[in-house]
Amino acid sequence: MASNSKFLAELLDSNGDVNTANLDNLSSTLGTASTNDTGDFLQVSNNLSDLNNATTARSSLGLGTAATTAATDYATAAQGATADTALQPTNNLNDLGDVSTALTNLGFSTFGKSIIDDADASTVRTTLGLGTAATQNADDVKSGIATIMAFTI
Repeated sequence: MASNSKFLAELLDSNGDVNTANLDNLSSTLGTASTNDTGDFLQVSNNLSDLNNATTARSSLGLGTAATTAATDYATAAQGATADTALQPTNNLNDLGDVSTALTNLGFSTFGKSIIDDADASTVRTTLGLGTAATQNADDVKSGIATIMAFTI
């Protein structure tokens, strides 16, 4: 406060008028910014849109690519440490730790899980206990039945 009082005392004369003799002293005390146009400075109302080069500004602040990445690309604070182990959509569930437990949690029975892990249709038919008739054309089956019925009559 004392330096402000001294500064004002030097700026004003005994009548309270500006002491023009000390104006040069005022600008040297304030520095070169006191003589610059306000257009030379960032304006709060512009919310940094008046920066000449945003990329250079980010670099000067030491900001990385996260500064220009959508916030939705990152985990929230509420997720905490679980965000580091969260399933990633691009992995198409290949990052599940235990598929069997996941299927149980989704409500699949042991039998349902035994079908899901089958590699192909043939293996599913075997799991279901189906014989060769399961792969026959229905018309062929009807024809075969008619032939059998004809012999029994």
